[in-house]
Amino acid sequence: MISCSPRISELNDDINLKKYDTVILSSIELEGKTIYEKNCNRCDELKEIKNYSESQWANILPDMSKKSDLTESQESNVSKYIAFKLQN
Repeated sequence: MISCSPRISELNDDINLKKYDTVILSSIELEGKTIYEKNCNRCDELKEIKNYSESQWANILPDMSKKSDLTESQESNVSKYIAFKLQN
C-alpha cells in the first residue's frame, strides 16, 4: 500500500524539533538562534557553537555582530543562545 503521509519517524522528528524550540529555549534564546542562523553566516559558514569555548565566543561574537550589523539587543540574544548551546 502506498501512502502520501509522512513516516512516523518523520513526525516524531518534527514534534521533537518543536518541543526543543518552544519548551527548552526561552523566547530570547529562540530569537538569538534565529538571528544567528539568518545573519551570522554572511562572511563565513556558521560556526559550530560547541567547537569554541565561552571565552573564545567572547572574542568571536563582537566581530560577527559588527559584520552582520546586529543591534546590541540582537547581539545580546545571540550571546544568550550561544551560552545555552554551550551548556546543553
